[in-house]
Amino acid sequence: MKREVIVVNNFYENPEDVVRYAQGLQYYNPWANSEIGSSMPDDMARAKWHSSFFKKAKDCPFKSSKAFITALEDITGEDIDLDHWNRDFPENPDDGTVLSPRPDLIDAGKPPTFQNLLTDFTSCRWNCAFQAKYKETPLGTGVHNHVQDTWNSVGANGWVGLIYLNKGAPRDSGLRTFNNKHGNEFEWMTPANRWELLDNYANIYNRLILVRGWMPHAGGSGFGNTIMDGRFFQTLFFKTKNIREIDTCSVDLPV
Repeated sequence: MKREVIVVNNFYENPEDVVRYAQGLQYYNPWANSEIGSSMPDDMARAKWHSSFFKKAKDCPFKSSKAFITALEDITGEDIDLDHWNRDFPENPDDGTVLSPRPDLIDAGKPPTFQNLLTDFTSCRWNCAFQAKYKETPLGTGVHNHVQDTWNSVGANGWVGLIYLNKGAPRDSGLRTFNNKHGNEFEWMTPANRWELLDNYANIYNRLILVRGWMPHAGGSGFGNTIMDGRFFQTLFFKTKNIREIDTCSVDLPV
């Protein structure tokens, strides 16, 4: 067997500094204009959530931090795939739109969109990004995985992570995992009546939650109206090597 879910409290030694840094970043509306994203004022105003922009590994204080990488490797017991971790992603650093032309990262025979990425050559769009979510989301809405996801694909054995950064957030606004009622765990954001809730991991300040890329999940309800008071968190998406297998527990019992 192998670990599928990991929960770590008090992840950052300096969470307030992390929040201060994150709140000083530029954000955009990922779902404006279909899939391309936008930081235009009108699009930002109607957004249900915001994300910080992609940063190249050399420019990101988290991706470039040996201490940060080592902490994740110690927690998972696996080695991060640094080739994947350090790759580029064709996001325009000015407005979040697809950066074109990038024939090395986008299928040349298809329209230049994020859905046509050559995922064997890209990193994840939102690894080490920060996001704020504002509007309520009904239970079971937006259930997805990160095997099929072209923006943040880590494969079945990769890791998807959230670090909660609100003090005093509603406990039920954390991560939820689901089981598909029809046995198809890889359905993509299908209606809520096709899913049953498995677990609800509480939103606790400075808590890290990691789940495998195959696991169907969705975030809890958002709150607030701005980066400063919304459901605020950091996202992680990374592949690992030497996937750690753990022996099942065998107990000798009296006959």
